[in-house]
Amino acid sequence: MSAPGTSHRSSRLVLEMAASCHGVVSRRGLLEAGFTRGFVRGRVEAGWLLQMVPGVYAVGRPLESERAVLAAALMAAGPDSAIAGASAAAVWEIRRWNGPVEVVRARGRVPAHFTLERPGVLRPRTVRV
Repeated sequence: MSAPGTSHRSSRLVLEMAASCHGVVSRRGLLEAGFTRGFVRGRVEAGWLLQMVPGVYAVGRPLESERAVLAAALMAAGPDSAIAGASAAAVWEIRRWNGPVEVVRARGRVPAHFTLERPGVLRPRTVRV
């Protein structure tokens, strides 16, 4: 997807992906969408993709909104994960949140920069999308 002449189209697609996730994209998502490792590396080196946490990037500018940080946490934690604890209370607008991000994951490890609230099975009634 990083062939000559497709730079503008590629950038637009990345922006569309980010728009649906509070301005955040994951390396995994970009690769699954057909972008090459070289494309991702080039955009990081150019300062267009700004690493928030390993493998997760803000597109075009630093993002500090709660929603962007929480989206980055979910992307980094991977499938079968959800925001938990005080972080989840902020999503539900029950209280303000100021970190650390709390993540619950049904299986596997949670990255070191997140707090694991409790392992177990995520049920649809416990997850807000």
